[in-house]
Amino acid sequence: MGRKYSKILSLLMCPFLALSKVTPRFILNYLMYFTYILPSPMSFALRYIIVSGLVNSIGDNVYIGDNVTLKNAKNINIGNNVSIHNNCYLDGAGVINIGDDVSIAHNSSIISFEHTWEDQTVPIKYNPTVLKPVFIDKDVWIGCGVRVLAGASIQSRSIVAAGSVVKGTIEAGSIVGGVPAKVIRRIERVNNAI
Repeated sequence: MGRKYSKILSLLMCPFLALSKVTPRFILNYLMYFTYILPSPMSFALRYIIVSGLVNSIGDNVYIGDNVTLKNAKNINIGNNVSIHNNCYLDGAGVINIGDDVSIAHNSSIISFEHTWEDQTVPIKYNPTVLKPVFIDKDVWIGCGVRVLAGASIQSRSIVAAGSVVKGTIEAGSIVGGVPAKVIRRIERVNNAI
């Protein structure tokens, strides 16, 4: 039953998705704030259409929560079955790739650049920034309040505990937590053979 309505909804959204690709970005950004006052089901659909015009690529069945900020969105790629919950902040200056089946809990940030501080003749905030891509592989759960920093790579089937700061590589099948995030334990494969 759900697939039936999903196909109908997809057909209805096609013209709007095409329109979002040619609408100027400043208008899409303005419309994004308008979606926060609409009733939930309508705002989810409209937000998806708007975000599809802002990001480089977006999959199917993507949920974008209220007050999600997307900076440099043209460098953000979002897979299928992704949820980005309320109050998240993503800055794609250095590219952000989010794989399929990823959940990013509320109040999390993903930043793909960092400031340098080596030039002591100018304040740190005026030192150059370094762009570093962030890769979040498929089947990843990012807990609330997590900070994913430039150059991070979170490999498949991993969990990042709430409040963690991720820099570097998180190996596949890991549960990590802390500041900086460290492996707490491994996710063991379960053989469901009968």
